[in-house]
Amino acid sequence: MNRLCLVATIGLLSSACTVERFRIANRTCGDNFTKWSGGLTYHLLQGEQMQGTWSYDPAGDAIESNTGVYDFATGDFVWDLDYASSSWADDGDVEGYGYANSNGDLDIQYTYAITDNDEFERAVSIREERVGCDTTWRITDNRGQNTFLYGEYDNGVFTYDLDVGDNDLDIEGTWRDDGTWTHTVDTARGLEAVTEGALDGSSVTTWETDSTAGESTTSPDGDIEIDCDEGGENWDLPYSPDDCHVMSMATLHCYSPVTICD
Repeated sequence: MNRLCLVATIGLLSSACTVERFRIANRTCGDNFTKWSGGLTYHLLQGEQMQGTWSYDPAGDAIESNTGVYDFATGDFVWDLDYASSSWADDGDVEGYGYANSNGDLDIQYTYAITDNDEFERAVSIREERVGCDTTWRITDNRGQNTFLYGEYDNGVFTYDLDVGDNDLDIEGTWRDDGTWTHTVDTARGLEAVTEGALDGSSVTTWETDSTAGESTTSPDGDIEIDCDEGGENWDLPYSPDDCHVMSMATLHCYSPVTICD
């Protein structure tokens, strides 16, 4: 934040302004991920003259604006997300504190709350640590269940593994600097599901079990079309976050939610 400095000179006071600016120097990670990702670090770099405030239109169609402020003195920060009118989400609010290092490292704790178009709010608490190219998240939902993410940046790709509470799931994925992502889930019951998505909110999920297989397509406005290849019917349904476990994987970049539906 801007600070006013009073400087005494012979018999009079003159004012000078010392301005904090956020720049990346002496990177601890060889991958230049802050050009396309990095959460709080990325947001700070979007600000005018990088003085701790920002307001910009993120890449993709899911979010129309991201506006926030970071206090260099206290480490407190907030930002507000305005979702596109076609989205199921209406507003996203982030509030927290921590340290954003000019070398790209990060150590922050924050709450991320999403309000949908029915004015229902869901929130998670996130502890995010990044040292060099390695990232660890602890995501705690409103039931107190923890999801742990372990990820690494390398050559324009963020690769991660997820440990979801007591669930017997094998989950891994990648986010790429072109805005596309892949999310893979394997369960002990024999379900294998692979989702390919993009920043416009669209995605295609293909799955297979011992008894059935199919594909679901999600459009940017959140509608889902499901096509079962075996033993099922085809149907359309609106996206309903209340029917899914919504995980805030989206803070990696632009906050498009990743879901695992029952």
